[in-house]
Order: sequence, then C-alpha cells, then structure tokens
Amino acid sequence: MLTGALNQGASRRIAETGKWWVDCTEQGGLKRFSAGFRGTLHVRLVHSLVRRNLASRDQWDATRWGMPLSQVDMVATYLGFCVVMLGGLRKMGVPVTPRESRAVMHLWKYACWLMGVDEKWLVDREQDGIVLLHHTLMTQSQPDWTSRELGKALAEEPLERHFRRFESLQRKLAYQKHLSVSRYFLSRDKMAQLGLPESVSAWYPLATLLPRLLSFSGQHYLPGLRQWQQHRGRRAQRKVLGQMFGDAEQDLIRPGTNHPGHA
Repeated sequence: MLTGALNQGASRRIAETGKWWVDCTEQGGLKRFSAGFRGTLHVRLVHSLVRRNLASRDQWDATRWGMPLSQVDMVATYLGFCVVMLGGLRKMGVPVTPRESRAVMHLWKYACWLMGVDEKWLVDREQDGIVLLHHTLMTQSQPDWTSRELGKALAEEPLERHFRRFESLQRKLAYQKHLSVSRYFLSRDKMAQLGLPESVSAWYPLATLLPRLLSFSGQHYLPGLRQWQQHRGRRAQRKVLGQMFGDAEQDLIRPGTNHPGHA
C-alpha cells in the first residue's frame, strides 16, 4: 500500500508475478541461470530494496509491524504458491496425486529458498505446510481499510486486461468469473472484509466443476490426454499473461522505473 504497487497498477503487478510463476514452472525453469532462476533472484533483490525503502520511511511503524517483508510474511506467501494452490485445485475439481503434491512442495521449497526464505521454514509435506500456514495466519492483524483497498484492486484486475475483440464485454465477463471464483472460496463476511460484493454467487466454478473433474481425472489413465492437457493449460496461461501485459514487454519489475515506490 505504501509503495502504491498494488492499488495503483494491480494488473501489471499480477502480470509480473504470473510471468515469474510461468518461468519457474517451465521444464528446467529453476536450473541455474535459467529464466525462473534469474527471475527469482531478481525478485529477491527487489524485496531487499523495498524492505530498505519502507524501513527508512516515517510512516513505517516498526514497533507495530516489525520488519517490512518479514520472514513470516514471506513464508505465508511461499505457502500460497504450494499449499493454497493444491487445496484450491482440489476444490475446483482437479485431482492431485500424492506424488504430484510432493513434487509441487519440492519445487516451491527450492524456489522460495532462492527467494530468501530461511531453510528452517521450508517443508517437504503438504500437511506440514497446512499447519505452518495456520501459524502464519495467526500473526495477521484484523482486516482494515487497507485490506479493502487491496481486495478491490485485485478483484478489478480483469477490467484492465487487453482483448483483441469485444474488449469491454470480455473484461466484464472475466471480472464476473473472477468474483465468482472468489465467492466460491470465501464466505460473505470475508467478501465484505475485502470490499467485494457480497451478493455474488459461485456460479462459474459450480457450473464447470463436474466437467473439470471428469477431464482431469481421465488424464491419470490416458497418457496422451495428460500431455495434451499440459500443453493446453500452458497455452491458456500464456494467453492470460498476454491479456495482462497487452503491448507492454513481458518483464519483471524494474526498481526505480516501474514505480517510484520501489526505488
């Protein structure tokens, strides 16, 4: 909030995170000096600059908030990429095998070690990650106006996407899908705490749940279908990245250029 990086230009920030995620999850994406490896170290440097910048500001109350981008905050974010994602996949109708769970946990354990998360906080098993996630959530303060500002900015991100045809209509549809998925995971009270409409229904995930379950379940028995789904899914991810970036270069944040708050 203090840097203005989310509530001003949320689409760009999410796009940059999405690019980093895609780079990390490419085949060999985290090999030394690959795109995911370089991007992770780049983000680690950005975190260091933001940490130094915020700690030097009079607005930052260290006695209440501790260190900016603390280890606890980084751990919670790290677990979001593995534990929260795995739980979300299952609830959306995508089966996850024990082997796949271990692989995801291993991938993000390494990526977030590169990011600067202390080794003592890194876990191998999804169940251990769930316990640790609950511990980190216990350190979070109650929702306030900043939660609503960020929630609103993140929810309205689809309204800034770039489409080749019927842009206004497609933006509104993407926005409604986004809200619907949020409602699927959040109670009405949580939606209100994030400044999101409480009247929204979970129509989109509920309408697509059974087809998704059948489709992804079949992958485990038909190798050819599994490979097809992997290519199809990656194309869809890259398509959304293109919608987020538009004509802008698909790159990670550059301190001092993308936003003055990160200088």
